[in-house]
Amino acid sequence: ASGKNLRVDLDGVEEIDLAALQLLRAAGREAERAGVAIAVRMTEVVVSAARAAGFERIAGLAVSGDGWPK
Repeated sequence: ASGKNLRVDLDGVEEIDLAALQLLRAAGREAERAGVAIAVRMTEVVVSAARAAGFERIAGLAVSGDGWPK
């Protein structure tokens, strides 16, 4: 709503469910529509869960497992 880019740190996440992944996906789509970026730092646990749920890429999110995207 602020129109500014956002950083989300999921680096400490050890478990994540499908509902949380769906929220990230919705946020990413909304960010794309608004012309802003969401950078997400994730653990391998989150990346694996996303892939297992069928999300090879989450639209609107710049994802990195080892730090913030450049």
